[in-house]
Amino acid sequence: MTPKGALTVLHSFSSKYGAELPQSIARDGKGNLYGATPYIRGEVDVSGTIFKMTPEENGKYNFGTLWTDFGIGPLSVAVDSNKNLYGIIEQYTGIVSGSCGSCLFQISGAGVWADLWDFDYVNYNPQGTLVIDKSGDVFGTIGGDGGSSSWGYVYEWSPVSGYSVLHTFNGTDGSYPNGLVLDGAGNLYGTTNLGGANSVGTAFKITTTGAFSTLYNFCSLANCADGYEPYGTIAVDSSGDLYGSTFESPRIYKISPNGSESVIYSGPTSVRQLVVVDKFGDLFGIDSLGVYELVPSN
Repeated sequence: MTPKGALTVLHSFSSKYGAELPQSIARDGKGNLYGATPYIRGEVDVSGTIFKMTPEENGKYNFGTLWTDFGIGPLSVAVDSNKNLYGIIEQYTGIVSGSCGSCLFQISGAGVWADLWDFDYVNYNPQGTLVIDKSGDVFGTIGGDGGSSSWGYVYEWSPVSGYSVLHTFNGTDGSYPNGLVLDGAGNLYGTTNLGGANSVGTAFKITTTGAFSTLYNFCSLANCADGYEPYGTIAVDSSGDLYGSTFESPRIYKISPNGSESVIYSGPTSVRQLVVVDKFGDLFGIDSLGVYELVPSN
């Protein structure tokens, strides 16, 4: 979609061509697009796929499948500067199939699959988005199981040192972490869908040295006028302001580096999981009616 709103369809998905319900999109330095389609229970096509779309000279894209397997749901994908593709798989069937049941994986620039880390898919479900820093470190979230054995955590996979847990949530500082984003300095920001001071979600920051802090507890205003249960992708601008949406009491919010929150859009339409910001500070996302743009008043 161009800045003026002109829409071009690059590929139409179906159960027979590229699977269904694409979940994520990533773009490398050459303009190649990567994404994932999960297994949909009960549909004709029960295979999850990882796809790649290569731009052609005529402005169209050539669609190809990098990987597919029966009964497995690939979700978020991200690509590094060397065209290595990273993604997460969530096991929908409860039956281990193929290369992993629930894992963090890599498909190298040469097309070689590697299972980097296996999650316990009975109690711990990979969530949200993957992000990659300048050193090639990959960050993601595990949603947990609501406190029976885990409130969720943020993990890091390093090409040098492998897998580690950055922060484990305890409910009071959040539960079910989902969206992640990195700023220009390498600080990590995210939200939790539940937990926190009011039990309905938080926004948090993890510094480059690993220090964790809660930026904001949602539903801090009367009648939850600030929204609650933040969910999906978030965005950060060059000033360190954080943007996202709340699933319940639909709001689009802005959180400043000092932790103050302001609502920049409020229903009635239902805002959803996609929020991005451009270099001009214009915010883009989707709601129940289509694609929206929010332009700063200043």
